[in-house]
Amino acid sequence: MDATVIQSTSPLAPLQMDRFFELSSDLLCITNGSGVFHRVNHAWQDTLGYRPEQLQGTCCLGWVHPEDRALTQAALADLAAGQRVQGFQNRYRAQDGTYHCLEWQAVGHQGWVYAIARDVTAQQHTQEELQTALAAEQAYNQLKSQFVSIAAHEFRTPLGIISSSAGIVGDYGDRLTPDQQQQHINRIQSAVVYMNQLMDDVMLFSRSEGRNLRLRPTEVNLAPYCQELVDDLNLIQPRDRIQLTVHQPPPPLLVDKGLLRQILTNLLTNGLKYSPTDQAVHFTLDYQDDQAHFTVQDFGIGIPTEEVQYLFQAFHRASNVGSIMGHGLGLAIVKQLVDLHNGTITCQSQVNQGTTFTVSLPRTCALPEEGEEQLAINN
Repeated sequence: MDATVIQSTSPLAPLQMDRFFELSSDLLCITNGSGVFHRVNHAWQDTLGYRPEQLQGTCCLGWVHPEDRALTQAALADLAAGQRVQGFQNRYRAQDGTYHCLEWQAVGHQGWVYAIARDVTAQQHTQEELQTALAAEQAYNQLKSQFVSIAAHEFRTPLGIISSSAGIVGDYGDRLTPDQQQQHINRIQSAVVYMNQLMDDVMLFSRSEGRNLRLRPTEVNLAPYCQELVDDLNLIQPRDRIQLTVHQPPPPLLVDKGLLRQILTNLLTNGLKYSPTDQAVHFTLDYQDDQAHFTVQDFGIGIPTEEVQYLFQAFHRASNVGSIMGHGLGLAIVKQLVDLHNGTITCQSQVNQGTTFTVSLPRTCALPEEGEEQLAINN
């Protein structure tokens, strides 16, 4: 709405102007060319908490946010030159110390500035929330696209290994030594395990991004649980490469058995994958301070120090992995699952020396509310 100078010879004009000032819900003001308030209406008190007499005689710049003063001075200069200002926004300090965003329409006339302002703070917050939501949606769509591309690529590699080794055994099996045959069988088994792990990661990642990852806690006796997991993983190794040590057997813990298996399988298979085949991976279970501590230590390629902080980001892989298969989802999923159990995970690593992950879980994770079967992950 444009500010207009009203000129009239009618004796009612001053009364009409007074009535206009008092009844308007917009913030009305008249200032001199320097921004000193000559007159303001009561809408200022309704919006910012100041009585008109508190503002009249003061310079508007004293109430403007420090970051907005330079632009406000520039707008005053334009008005002093007789120009109009439309849609200009700045922040004014309210009596309670908060700042309100005001949008201005003003005109300069014969050394005076006639201005109208509206409080657009709520609209601005709404716009910021919409922009944040839009940015999050765009990031999620980009993540989904990247996820599909990487998953498709990662499936080709183990399928190629299976096809190659199966073809060699099928076509030349009678010419291969038993050790050569076993080598190809081990390659096929490793590729199958990798594909199973990839499928599990894909499903968990999809569920977590869709906010559908849920916790089903049950009491678990961890010592035999960990031993069974190690036995299963060692079955597909040329020898028992995972060595389990139980220092202090914990009492039964309330955890999600399936999700805990996903956590430990990811860490253990990573240790195997990034270590020489003649090196063992040490897996330790301990219980201290009402927490179960799972430690996985390998002696492989390690992780560059400057990259450790990015380990738990989806699709991140260390720069030194070379041609080793991987999709960059495993540790991101592990971090989500550990958080879901109200636990912590730490990493210590040195290039060419190895990596140690420690997962600590409380004896009792957060329980569902009565009548609820599951806990949704807060992602």
